[in-house]
Amino acid sequence: MLVSALAMVGCIGGSTVTTTRTYGAISGRLVGGLSPGGDLVECVWLEDPSGRRVDVFWPSGWDVGFHPLRLLDDRGQVVAREGDELAVLGPTDGIGDSICSPGAIFLAEQVEVLSRAGSAPPAQ
Repeated sequence: MLVSALAMVGCIGGSTVTTTRTYGAISGRLVGGLSPGGDLVECVWLEDPSGRRVDVFWPSGWDVGFHPLRLLDDRGQVVAREGDELAVLGPTDGIGDSICSPGAIFLAEQVEVLSRAGSAPPAQ
């Protein structure tokens, strides 16, 4: 009797759930330093004009170098250096908490350099 009840549950129709990601952009200066919690972890953020820091998970294959701070693309080429103004595009729902900044980590899928530290915006 129990076996037939379980078999019937398996045959009940379900519903399909679909989700659509919402995309957005954030921008700020590329800055780095030690994590605010005293964990002595080197962190990299985008910092907006108000001083708010957002931890970014860079596109697949990208990396960060320290001393001096620099952002490297998937070929190892330097894309940005400390103080450069960047815009990043990605899903707005974040991917979890960070020890480097309050709030969710922004998952960047695209990166654009808006201006270099101490110079005019790059030519389009």
